[in-house]
Amino acid sequence: MEAPCVPPGFRFHPTDEELVGYYLRKKVASEKIDLDVIRDVDLYRLEPWDLQERCRIGYEEQTEWYFFSHKDKKYPTGTRTNRATAAGFWKATGRDKAVVDRSRLIGMRKTLVFYRGRAPNGQKTDWIMHEYRLESEENAPPQEEGWVVCRAFKKRAVYQTRTAEAWEPTYEEMSGDVQMASSVSRSWRTLRAHSRSSRSWGAPRFQQRPSPSARRGRTKRTTRREAAAVNQSR
Repeated sequence: MEAPCVPPGFRFHPTDEELVGYYLRKKVASEKIDLDVIRDVDLYRLEPWDLQERCRIGYEEQTEWYFFSHKDKKYPTGTRTNRATAAGFWKATGRDKAVVDRSRLIGMRKTLVFYRGRAPNGQKTDWIMHEYRLESEENAPPQEEGWVVCRAFKKRAVYQTRTAEAWEPTYEEMSGDVQMASSVSRSWRTLRAHSRSSRSWGAPRFQQRPSPSARRGRTKRTTRREAAAVNQSR
């Protein structure tokens, strides 16, 4: 299937309000959309990685894929939506978010994550989908059937990919290292000056214990001084 014909440099980045208030509203009302860039997709017969080619717009690189999908019930007599594919299933996460346009509720956004395998033992993947539905009351029960518009994307993992050249320190990094070294040097000089000041102000210092001979000499000198003082008093 060929991608929609769009002019060169075309980028499609609609807001939540535009997706619901313009595209989805026109789709539900069977009205013509000016630029046909959102395809109809049977989401539950496609895997997330198949959307990249199926929902491609033009020839520019994309990180998000948009499509209309018709929700079906999981069971004919039930109320749960069928969100299973051949390789896994979409699982809702978090609370639905209101889509508001000019202080008026126009729809709700549901966030889903794709899991490989079958519930409840599926393996979580990086594929995420925002599913938008028309809604006029925030607390109304969700519609389990009908058209929705979806935005699918893959959560990016953050890795450090700097090359050997890129790991060379920049001017800012070198400046930061110099500033840190200067700060440490100043702190060390301040600590040494404070230690010297404390000793000069009578801080206790370690004194070596005198030897026995030195103690005997001090005793003799003290005895002579006392005898001289007695003779003077007589």
